[in-house]
Amino acid sequence: MPKVRTLVVASALGAAASYFFDPERGAGRRAQARDQLEALIRRGERSARRTAMQIEDRVGGRMAQIQHAHDERDYDDLTILDRVESELFGRRGFPKDRVNADVVDGRLTLRGQLDSEEQIREVAAAAGEVPGVAEVIVLLHLPGTPAPNKAAALEADKS
Repeated sequence: MPKVRTLVVASALGAAASYFFDPERGAGRRAQARDQLEALIRRGERSARRTAMQIEDRVGGRMAQIQHAHDERDYDDLTILDRVESELFGRRGFPKDRVNADVVDGRLTLRGQLDSEEQIREVAAAAGEVPGVAEVIVLLHLPGTPAPNKAAALEADKS
């Protein structure tokens, strides 16, 4: 068996030598093989650079996400209000036309009138889960009842 293998390898080498060292067309064949090999190497280098850039970009993106998550600039009042409006008011079935929100120093104040105590609790709980909200002040009330921040003033007027 080893003799057959040696014969096959020697035949292949002989055919390659005859192909590349042919007096009439050998120089052109060698030049073409060299060009194809160089092109293959260039494509491999380009592919390796592209892959390295993609990995570098992914790592840079992850690092930016990590830094961004702990960046204090993220928690300015307008950004928190925007988050509340997109995450809370954007929910299906949320009564956004009956609730007003504003943020001062990270404290979210919810004002408005909702149909049930359960709905008020759900809105307040969901608002507390928004990133950056330090405190939720709930001034929501039921129909026919005064707003919590107006109750004391109405009592004083009656006296």
